[in-house]
Amino acid sequence: MVQYVESFEDEKYLYIVMEYCSGQELFKHIEQKVKFTEQEAASIIYKIIEALNHIHSLGIVHRDLKPENIMIDDEGNPKLLDFGLSKNTQGNSLLLKSVVGSKLFMAPEMLSAMPHTFTCDMWSLGIILFIMLSGSYPFDTRNLEHEIQETPIVFYPTMWKGISQTGKDFVMDLLDKNPVSRISAKKALEHEWFKQENADVNIA
Repeated sequence: MVQYVESFEDEKYLYIVMEYCSGQELFKHIEQKVKFTEQEAASIIYKIIEALNHIHSLGIVHRDLKPENIMIDDEGNPKLLDFGLSKNTQGNSLLLKSVVGSKLFMAPEMLSAMPHTFTCDMWSLGIILFIMLSGSYPFDTRNLEHEIQETPIVFYPTMWKGISQTGKDFVMDLLDKNPVSRISAKKALEHEWFKQENADVNIA
């Protein structure tokens, strides 16, 4: 995550000093590369999950995870940005019912205005990973809410050629429409895919 350094306040404004992050948004890297190798994707996703696991352990849900809110620094490390829609659950995440975030990355339970918890961030991460590995979005955007809530994930051979079954399994763990059985950040860090891909490269 982008590090907080210090804050200052005068009569009119509050100034927050934060770590300077050079580099580009993950969105720009996706535009330029179209598709990532599994090892490249695994290295980025693992570090994002480490950050999510940290904030989730503090009771914080991001709720607007998308490529535009992830900065890749010059060393290839991702940084979570824009916590404007995040929420500190204060130990009761099931109080979260607001429909917030970017619809393309919104979990099914959020679209239904149902109580949601930390795993809504994992769904968003699953959408990001799907795009990174296939170069495409998993749902038909013409009927987006229905697609997200009801349509099964399909791995079209032309788009997923060369992607391991373990990688596909991890995508499915993230894009589980049931928030109760969807993989948590803590469990995701232990997934076999990261061991298989030796997630230690960067894309800088």
